[in-house]
Amino acid sequence: MDVIGVGFPRTGTMSTCSALDLLGYNCHHMLKLCESTFHTKLLVSHFNEGRDINWKVFYRGYRATVDAPGAFFYPEIIASFPQALVLLNVRDADSWYRSFETLLGLVREAKAFQGISARLDNWLFVVESCLLKTFGSNFARKHCEKVYFDHIAEVKASVDREQLVIFDPRAGWPPLCERLAQPIPSEPFPQVNQGQQMLRQYLVGLWLKDSRAKKCSRKLSQRETSSPWVGVQGALT
Repeated sequence: MDVIGVGFPRTGTMSTCSALDLLGYNCHHMLKLCESTFHTKLLVSHFNEGRDINWKVFYRGYRATVDAPGAFFYPEIIASFPQALVLLNVRDADSWYRSFETLLGLVREAKAFQGISARLDNWLFVVESCLLKTFGSNFARKHCEKVYFDHIAEVKASVDREQLVIFDPRAGWPPLCERLAQPIPSEPFPQVNQGQQMLRQYLVGLWLKDSRAKKCSRKLSQRETSSPWVGVQGALT
């Protein structure tokens, strides 16, 4: 592991993940977690049974991680990879919270479909568990912004200054490549907008990989005609 991203979700982590992938680091991200039953089982066991996670096993094959679960377990992960660069994505609090509300809205929407797809069920359980671990059950703006700022302060206080990179993805390649001692790619820095519709499409695509979900899709679309997920599901079948 060369790069440990400790910035909260919705701080440009998907763009950063794509950038690190382009640089050859094979970066882990919460959305990639959806695709791996191995990783979700480890996290479900941790949250359900209190089992410790062997982060060297969890991140085997990856050279970088951003977003969840890394941002919520960063002290343990840094202890497992003490030589790794620590990357703290930052964003102004107002735009971060508005984007964070997109994630909360998506979770609320997806909960209506629990019991249809094991992939979606496990993703929801892990996401909700990470959010509860970090924010409790209070998702009001004032509280969430306080947690956001406290997290940034805790990272700055606990990580060696020489090991820490504070990164605003709007700055693009130069600060990232400089600290990684990598040449700047010819491609533009990725700008991946994880809007609610894009996230729906991704999750429904995973949902439809489950045979049980495929069998239920027609029945569900008839039952949930008012849901924004139905249009996405229909486009993917």
